Order: sequence, then C-alpha cells, then structure tokens
Amino acid sequence: MCGRFALRYPSPALARMFQVPTLPELRPRFNIAPGQEVLVIRNRPDQNDREAVFCRGALLDLGDRPP
Repeated sequence: MCGRFALRYPSPALARMFQVPTLPELRPRFNIAPGQEVLVIRNRPDQNDREAVFCRGALLDLGDRPP
C-alpha cells in the first residue's frame, strides 16, 4: 500500500487554509491511491493567486531507470 494518502478536511476548511476562493464539494477520503484523481492547489503563474485543479498522479521508481 505504498504511496497512499488521505484527505482529512472538507472543502470549506481547505479553501480557508489555502486561501482559494472556490473549491468543488469534497468529502474526506482515507485511502487515496496513486492513479486516482485528486485535488491539487497550485499557484497561477500569470496571476497572483491560487487555483484548484484535479490531477491524476503516479509514483515513479527512479531507481529502475537506465544509467
């Protein structure tokens, strides 16, 4: 179960913590696996604020790459 994580806080709490004006409705999730869509809060390079987007992540094993 390597790489799993949890989302403990609902949308209103996350919006306050990260100073994002709007977030989609989220419920806490306690077994998020690599490859599932998760909410990512990122800085917007063209503006001086943050945005929330959904992304699909994965773990990369960098030890198996060729030299």
